[in-house]
Amino acid sequence: MTDKKLKFGILCNSPALQQWQANAIQQLLQHPNFELCLILQNNSEADKPQSLFNKLFSRTLFFRQYETRFLKITAKQSIDMSEEFAPIPLLKIIPNKKGKYSQYFTNDDVETIKNYGLDFIVRFGFGILKGEILNAAKYGIWSYHHGDENHFRGGPPGFWEIFYSKPTTAAILQRLTSTLDGGVVMKKGCFKTIHHSYAEQVDTLFSHTSSWIKQVGLDILYNDKAFLPPSPNKSKIHKAPTNTIFLVFLLKLLYNKITFKLNSLFRVEIWSIGQLQNTVDDLLANKKLRAKWWNDNKKLSYRADPFTKEINGQRAYFFERFNYNTHKGHIAMSLGDNDAEKAVIQNEKHYSYPFIFSHKGATYCLPECFESNGIEIYKIETDGTFALQKTLLQGLQVVDPTLLYHNNKFWLFFTQKTSLPNAELYIYHADGLLGDYTPHLLNPVKTDIVSARPAGNIFIYNDKYVRPAQNCSTTYGGSLVLNHIVTLTETEFKEEKLTEILPFDTQLNKGIHHVCVDGDTIIIDGKKYIYSLQQAIKRIVGQ
Repeated sequence: MTDKKLKFGILCNSPALQQWQANAIQQLLQHPNFELCLILQNNSEADKPQSLFNKLFSRTLFFRQYETRFLKITAKQSIDMSEEFAPIPLLKIIPNKKGKYSQYFTNDDVETIKNYGLDFIVRFGFGILKGEILNAAKYGIWSYHHGDENHFRGGPPGFWEIFYSKPTTAAILQRLTSTLDGGVVMKKGCFKTIHHSYAEQVDTLFSHTSSWIKQVGLDILYNDKAFLPPSPNKSKIHKAPTNTIFLVFLLKLLYNKITFKLNSLFRVEIWSIGQLQNTVDDLLANKKLRAKWWNDNKKLSYRADPFTKEINGQRAYFFERFNYNTHKGHIAMSLGDNDAEKAVIQNEKHYSYPFIFSHKGATYCLPECFESNGIEIYKIETDGTFALQKTLLQGLQVVDPTLLYHNNKFWLFFTQKTSLPNAELYIYHADGLLGDYTPHLLNPVKTDIVSARPAGNIFIYNDKYVRPAQNCSTTYGGSLVLNHIVTLTETEFKEEKLTEILPFDTQLNKGIHHVCVDGDTIIIDGKKYIYSLQQAIKRIVGQ
């Protein structure tokens, strides 16, 4: 840990912040590397309210009424921060207005602010800031934009992505410049668009970005991270929807909700295991892929998440066997498609993703079992039995745990069931296999629905670590993204996309969400949908 601190200030309209904003500030106040030194409160008079005539005939009346009266968003509930702000110097500001939205601080106010020697200022209030105030702190003014700056500048947050049926919705934390939503991007995340619920869409965007200020600050302190000026952004600035557009939006929302409910009732995922007839070179070059798929005649059941390892001179395959009747999975193994499978980890809990690895001559299995509130690690004995060694990271609902031994440390990659399991990647590290495991400084190290969730073992190709990840932007496990891990330390993580593997089989064309590379053997899975009235009835009655 470093003794250095980042001194920061807050721009706000009052001590009452939205819940997600208050959470962001509380994370800074509770961390030893941050110090709140100044509150900048907007003391200008409220804008004159619209006349009744203008309100009734406003082009955005429907959306404004919906936003005010019907839209209930937990992350936007008001939290009084008066107690936390009480000991902090308060500077009340009356900004000068130019035009309809732009606000400028006087030279005297800017000089007063500069005298505090702030490293950054968080913008949770005021309007569109222009002028020298943008340079009043070492790293400038930090502001959120909940939308992709390359496509959806302006607002409202998360609205236009639903309207235009975009599969993903982005958010950024930026250092403000004189260009609206054209600042220096310091952190960006990508979320799955929630087409059937605007309230859930906005709540997810706000609540899962509140930790970004702390993460960027720590990145500056520990990694001397520099943020480069942005390229010119000429994308369209969006505004509140007109009444006609909003009515179309409501119809879209209704259609999406009905479709979502029907699919949730009747549609069933069926996964199958296949062995690639290609080389790793073909995989990375994204050449035409071919697979020999395993036969599986069991109804309302499937095999997925395959791992393979040569043990005692025999190639063994480990996978999840899921049964829709019990809605549970267990870990099974076989010596191939024509060999009878047997259960090796099975009890009342749900198991999947049997990550297999070897260390110091022994072979281990780390299955996913979020119901155990941790990671169960098993040693595979010489007689083929699985002996539980320890439960790691107790208290966390870990999803798809993937282990890498690098630079004399064990690195655990996973997502969490309780926190966007398809979009937020976490890393923990330890000196020994059985722990104790320490969270990465920047957790979650990645927020990206396209390439966060683990999808198989990390393997070496041309002296590079390649980490498979799921692309869940259009559907769960829609495709595979192969990432190159560029940097992996206790304080820094960076990876770059190498290629994307799309479903390639005409029958299993709805998804591919796993690959395991073990020498020349490559094993994958593929997805199709079936529709089941039996499952719909079970889901309706809640059994």
